[in-house]
Amino acid sequence: MTETAKQKAREKQRLATTMDQMNQMLGECHNLPSTLFHSADPEQHDVLAFPVTYDWPRDLLKRVREVMVSSCPTPSAPEFHFELTNDAAEHNLAVLARHDFDLEKTLAAQKDSPLGPGQEFRPPDVLRSVFCLHPLWLKTEDILTNGSKWPLEDLSKESRISNLYDALTFGNHKGASSKPDILKKLVSKDVKYGYSVPIPLTSVKKIPGLEMAPMNIMEQNTIDELGRVVPTKVGNGAPANQSMVASNESFYRSAGTAFASDGS
Repeated sequence: MTETAKQKAREKQRLATTMDQMNQMLGECHNLPSTLFHSADPEQHDVLAFPVTYDWPRDLLKRVREVMVSSCPTPSAPEFHFELTNDAAEHNLAVLARHDFDLEKTLAAQKDSPLGPGQEFRPPDVLRSVFCLHPLWLKTEDILTNGSKWPLEDLSKESRISNLYDALTFGNHKGASSKPDILKKLVSKDVKYGYSVPIPLTSVKKIPGLEMAPMNIMEQNTIDELGRVVPTKVGNGAPANQSMVASNESFYRSAGTAFASDGS
């Protein structure tokens, strides 16, 4: 086999693999074009082409302009207080109590606030005129309307209760507990931008289905042009270890995870 033939065979195999991956990724969508294919020109093999029967709207730019000038409703203020204080934690607990300590119900009651799904975007019925022909539009519209759903398996009630008590006993990793000031600074940023909601540590047992995770602080480094290890401008990071269900730092994540803290 000549080198040219080998190259064509490799290209054919690569194209088949790529198409299999695309079909798997787009399999959940129901508004796909009838066919997706690659250009026959080897120099254009990374360029996807659509069949001639598939046309983008002739007035696409007009639609984009209409979306850009459309008005957006002003979000309402969230019920939660995003401050790392005892008063804010007590207030947030009272908000949860009004909704039976159910985070899903609590967020649904604030869907018109910045906590609602898709609030950082224009409404789906406005965006639809531009993106309705995109192969992932239906999935995107569902996320913007109902939020992102993850295919996770539920833990049994017994496992959750056991994990919660283990978490309260375990506390944070040493990397976090030995640097309380840095940890507070990092978590305060999460709270400020609405990624975490403070609640009292003593309340975690009241919330059905609550999960906890240990916090840690990791130094983040990079390399310079000479290959030397140097600290990044970002500095330290505070990941939560979801492989272990234990923590001492108290924050209630919108995703349903709690980080509980007694200040240690």
